[in-house]
Amino acid sequence: MLLEDGLRRERDEWDEENLVGDFPPLCVVNLFREIEPDAVLRYGSVSVDIDADLLESLLDDEFKFSREDDDGLDPVQVLDYDIVNFLSKSSCAREPRRELWEKFAKHPHHGMRAIAAQHAISASTFRRLLADRSYKVRKTILGNTCALESLVRSKKGRAALSKAVADYELRNEALRTADSLSEEAARVLSSIAFRAADDVSEAAPVVEIAFGVDEDRTVVALTTNRALTDAAFWLIDKYQDKKGVHGDVHSASLDRDERSDYICGLLAEDPRVVVRMAAAQSARAESKAARMLAVDGSASVRRQLYEMPLGLDAQELEIFLSDDPERFVEFMEEILKRPDGGKWAERFEKDPDPAVQRELIRAVIADLNRHGERSLFQNVTAR
Repeated sequence: MLLEDGLRRERDEWDEENLVGDFPPLCVVNLFREIEPDAVLRYGSVSVDIDADLLESLLDDEFKFSREDDDGLDPVQVLDYDIVNFLSKSSCAREPRRELWEKFAKHPHHGMRAIAAQHAISASTFRRLLADRSYKVRKTILGNTCALESLVRSKKGRAALSKAVADYELRNEALRTADSLSEEAARVLSSIAFRAADDVSEAAPVVEIAFGVDEDRTVVALTTNRALTDAAFWLIDKYQDKKGVHGDVHSASLDRDERSDYICGLLAEDPRVVVRMAAAQSARAESKAARMLAVDGSASVRRQLYEMPLGLDAQELEIFLSDDPERFVEFMEEILKRPDGGKWAERFEKDPDPAVQRELIRAVIADLNRHGERSLFQNVTAR
């Protein structure tokens, strides 16, 4: 009776109109820990049990952090940045060794260009590096306060930024740097980022948590990137292990790998980038989901695939690698083992980035030393 009275008083004190808008009192979570009522995470028709720690974490992620904390974007601050009158000058002074960094910016090795991207170089060079073939170089530019202060002040610079920050991880890198910018530059950058971000909330499956018992049952929809990411990883982990899964008869007849492929494939079709990123980190290389995510429209998603998916055709492989020298180096051995490995070797030999050429030589020599005439790169060493 005492526990029931406590729950009833707690419910009376909690304005039910603000269930979704306000962070629930911590005593609700504490009571959950004590009485352990059923609590589930729902994604479409799939539901899995969640424990007290995850419940508290998801509520924290959803309510404790504002939208601006979550992704750095606040719709109220969006402005027409093409008519902004900058009252202050950029605080970045000309570097005494700018000529050296300008030379680095033209170097064929992406690592040298990344070094240049850290310095105060010319506005035109900033724009050129922001469209570099190397993801690392582009990300370095967006972490450079001098670069952002320069780019937001010109129409060409803002156009280059708008294209770059369409990518989720690059957008987040720019917004993290915004804290170090002048107030005017930060507002312009936030506006560019807000316009570049896709609003897919209406088309996305509902992700929600439900906890409590009987009339005290509470349902909270998860909308922040933090909460959605944590929820996606939990869902994958529990579903593939078939622990506490409800309302899904499909999983009963599947083994663990098949369950993993099914849930990752389901999440791979989600319109939210952070959900697909979670699926990519968990997808098996031989799964249909991995092949789907390899050609995802977001580089942030493709980069979460730590193994090269099997069965990619030539066009799919091109999308997966994105002509990025770092990707060529990372997946060199897997590429050379393909039936068309010889063609890729020819391409790597002619690649302007010396890192790619060196990795090709290293991979071939290492394979010959290990396997001799039984080289795994038959289509390369036979040339």
